[in-house]
Formats: sequence, structure tokens, C-alpha cells
Amino acid sequence: MIKENLLYAAAGVIGVAFLGVCGIAADAIHKLNKTSEKLDIAVEDLYKETVINVPEELVNRTVERAAKDEAKYQVSKAMDKVRNDVVSEYKSDIKTAVEEEFKLQKADLTKTLRKKIDDVDINEIKREVKLEAKQYVADKLKKDLDDISDKYTDQIESMSSIYSTIASKIEAIGD
Repeated sequence: MIKENLLYAAAGVIGVAFLGVCGIAADAIHKLNKTSEKLDIAVEDLYKETVINVPEELVNRTVERAAKDEAKYQVSKAMDKVRNDVVSEYKSDIKTAVEEEFKLQKADLTKTLRKKIDDVDINEIKREVKLEAKQYVADKLKKDLDDISDKYTDQIESMSSIYSTIASKIEAIGD
């Protein structure tokens, strides 16, 4: 939908820009005609006052060249203005579209996250944590008891060996 709106907006902007260019071109042509008329009057006055014969072809080419240069300048200036206006409008439209899309996506993401959070079963998590903690404590206690058992078994074996040695010495003395 945003793409369609952007396309309609772009078509509208291009249409308005085209009409603007046509208007500016018409204004430029009007200005050129006025300039041409002034040049014609000035050339006639100059022609009347001076004795120099300037070929009419030279004057016409000069006037035509000046008119073309002025028209080219005015059209170029108008095109630059229209181009800048169109670019500015596009920037504004794109920025607005991006901001709107961001708001929509933010709302969708917030809704999805809320649903996921609502779906979490806190009691189940508590049970799982308790079971894991019980298992961890049982494993740790078993390991500690195994270590203690190994330590005392080694000590009992050492003491048993010492008592056996003492008993055999006492028996040897008694014989």
C-alpha cells in the first residue's frame, strides 16, 4: 500500500513538475519575445541613426543566437528549480514513508513480544529450576562424599597397615 501511495505521489509530483516546466518555458518564451522586440527596436533605432550598413542576415543570426542562448539559459534554470523541488518532495515523501513503516513494524514487534511473554509459564520455569538445583546439589554432595570416602578409606588402610605392623612386632617379641 505504501508503494502504491509512493507511486501515486511520484506520478502527481511528475505531473505537477511537467506543468511547472511548461509554465516556466512559456514564461521564458514570453521574456524572449519581449527581449527580441526590444532588440528589434534597438537595432532599428541604431540602423536609423548610423550610416553603417549591417547585413540583415548578420543581425538576424545574432538575434536568433541570443534568443536561443537566453531560452536555453531560462529552460536550464527552470529545469534545475523543478529538479530541486522534485528531489526535495521525494525526500520528504520517502522520510514520511520510512517513519510510518517503522512505527508499524515497532507496533507489530511489540505485540509479538507481549504475546510470547504472556505465553511463558512461570510455574513451569520454577519447577525446572528447582529440579536442576536439586540435581546440582545432589551431584555436588555425592562428589564431596566420594572424596571424603576416598580420603578416609586411604587413612583407614594406612592405619590398618600400621596396626598390622605393630601386631607382628609384638608377636615377634613375645616368641
